[in-house]
Amino acid sequence: MTRWLTYQRERFPLARHVPLVTLTSACVLAYSAHARGATPPWAALVPATLIGLTLFAQLRVLDEFKDAAEDAAHRPYRPVPRGLVSLRELAGIGVALAALQLLLTLALRPAALPLLLLTWTFMLLMHRDFFLTHLHDRPGIVLLTHQPVVPLVQLSVSAWDWAGRGASAGALTWLAVASVGAGLTLEIGRKLRAPQAEEPGVTTYTAAWGARRAVLAWSAAAITGAAAVLLGTAGQVLPAALALGTLAPLLLAAAHFPAQPTPSAARRLEPLSAVAVLGVYLGLAFGRPA
Repeated sequence: MTRWLTYQRERFPLARHVPLVTLTSACVLAYSAHARGATPPWAALVPATLIGLTLFAQLRVLDEFKDAAEDAAHRPYRPVPRGLVSLRELAGIGVALAALQLLLTLALRPAALPLLLLTWTFMLLMHRDFFLTHLHDRPGIVLLTHQPVVPLVQLSVSAWDWAGRGASAGALTWLAVASVGAGLTLEIGRKLRAPQAEEPGVTTYTAAWGARRAVLAWSAAAITGAAAVLLGTAGQVLPAALALGTLAPLLLAAAHFPAQPTPSAARRLEPLSAVAVLGVYLGLAFGRPA
């Protein structure tokens, strides 16, 4: 048990993921219900959160397989290459989580099953880089082709509100766009580093694109998420304040980072991503769909 606690602390910290996924799941359910003119189904929050959390955990497992050779060559300090856990054990965890997702869905919301199956299918294709070659050397294409998994996860969560009851196509569209922006913000934000913190064999966006282009892409992603909130809630005051108020510190940090790409400045970028993403989902939750 101790080694699994160590693994989750290093590779999938529950202390960070559980609050974030719970909050975003609550926001997604609220936005979806408001689009139907209904009360959010708070009784579905726990199973919906479990679906979202375990899907993200499965993505971590798939990444461990995908990065195994590189980790062994360049990052021997990580749990798998240093022998803390094995890929076989992680595969067992992934299958067990799939079984849990299937049982929850069939027992409590069978109408949500098609979206869950679609999300699984996309995740497996993503793991194989859609059977395209040489994507590893093109981080921008990898980023764009893999990011639909985030709206798929959030739509799977939202299905615990609308599946079998009818959904607002417009609201789900804005939810998907907001989730694309949020997912890109988090993904780019976690791979922005100061020059002296770059590691050989580790792909980061600052190393691939340079600091200026990397923070420009990061800013564009965050702006996309905030814009989806404004358009998806018809510019209502509270959603706009939440989305724009949490976006502003990110844009300020992005403007300063290329001139002073220090390790301390780089460490502030990922938390700012999380704050901006929370602003996006809270904006959706407290708004009324356009």
